[in-house]
Amino acid sequence: MHIFFEYILKMSLTFLFVTTGAGTTFSQTKNSGFPKTENYLKLLQNSDSLIWVQDSVYYYINSSGNLVLYARAKVTQRDNTGNPLSYVYQMWSANTEKWKNSQFYNLSYNTSGYKTREFVRNWKNESETWEYYKNSLFSYDSYGNLIQNIFQDWNISVSEWENNHKETFTYNTDNFLTTYILSVWDLEKNEWLNKEKYEKSYDISGNETEYIMQVWKKEIYNWVNNYREIYTYNTQNLLNSQTNQNWDTILSSWINTKKLLFSYDSNSNITEITNQYWDLQQNVWINTFRDLYEYDNRGNILIYTGQNWDNGNNKWINVHRIIYTYDANGNKLSITKQFWNSASNTWINSYKYIYTYDFLNHLISAIFNLWDNNSVSWYTSYKNNFFWSEYDPNKPEKLPDNITVYPNPANDKIKITGKNTDICDIKMYSVSGKEIKNIFFGEKDKKEVDINNISGGIYLLKIKTANDSTVIKKFIKVK
Repeated sequence: MHIFFEYILKMSLTFLFVTTGAGTTFSQTKNSGFPKTENYLKLLQNSDSLIWVQDSVYYYINSSGNLVLYARAKVTQRDNTGNPLSYVYQMWSANTEKWKNSQFYNLSYNTSGYKTREFVRNWKNESETWEYYKNSLFSYDSYGNLIQNIFQDWNISVSEWENNHKETFTYNTDNFLTTYILSVWDLEKNEWLNKEKYEKSYDISGNETEYIMQVWKKEIYNWVNNYREIYTYNTQNLLNSQTNQNWDTILSSWINTKKLLFSYDSNSNITEITNQYWDLQQNVWINTFRDLYEYDNRGNILIYTGQNWDNGNNKWINVHRIIYTYDANGNKLSITKQFWNSASNTWINSYKYIYTYDFLNHLISAIFNLWDNNSVSWYTSYKNNFFWSEYDPNKPEKLPDNITVYPNPANDKIKITGKNTDICDIKMYSVSGKEIKNIFFGEKDKKEVDINNISGGIYLLKIKTANDSTVIKKFIKVK
């Protein structure tokens, strides 16, 4: 599979479930440093009890200076709480002007909405069939804590699932994660073998105080220390320092390697993280790098600056920075990465992400630009378009689907087709929410809309079908 496509498939998992807000995430403070998981229970709902769901993500890449359709990730079925039961990854064939299947996901959930299974199939062009690929099983305790993941691969030679690796989690009485064990399946012995273990400790305030990684040594059939992090906190329970240490097997003791020091503003926002390394000869900490953060009055990061320590001149030297912008609703509009040019004492652009939203604050596009030093301008490397719909949980079988708007971008007219779907009426909106047109259709087949008299820009179509489903589609009017 193409490397870029593998990347966007992984990104789709986040994009397709961007509406969710429930469940455990191991990237949170109490669980940092462990593999991530999440459930997809809660979704955004409007006043009519309909659920706004993200139907699909479309990917465009730069080809000879033009953005061309490349791939998409599309939800094909949901349950009555809005959880996706299946979604498909497809690549666009410009030659045949058709979608080519790539991967298909099936998901299952328990009664609490936590994902219990993820089953993946790959498309085989030769036989034009789906072939088993990967299977993942998830288990939880009565509190909803993830306690086990089992990952399996399909063995085509024996036509059965074969264990690959397993993750096991334990928690204390406060439901804080305390242990994570990674095991791998031994095909010869037909049993699980330990590989890595991570342990966490906490103080009486629930702050993580220690994180230890151990590796399994089969020669002595026991765990052996490998790495640890020690955390300290200030009187406001904000992280004050993190000390990293490696285990010295010869000395049988922990050896300092790195330290992070944290500073905060009056709003408890991190303003500085100083990185230091341990000098074994001098037995002192030496500055290496620091991160500086600036915020707006809402607590959003405006500028992140990375600097290296110049030990010879005893000062900090700029390396790179990231600039963030936001709209009035706090939505992130852009992320710009720059590098410091010491010769000219100026910042040089590197890349930029640009985001746009509809009038409901749903993300509808993300554009990745690269800086061209020769032309001294930005050019687009790839773009993602996100499509949303109102979904009625009482009609899970009526998932809005098969509606196409083309050409996109368009100049004078757009055509709207609904495969096995009758379109009743269409409302056109600007991204700010202003209604531009209200169009009624009483006929089937293709619908054509004149857009000659509207200004160039991004527009939304709210399309109502005969089965009372509503689909939101976006199109671009070329100026």
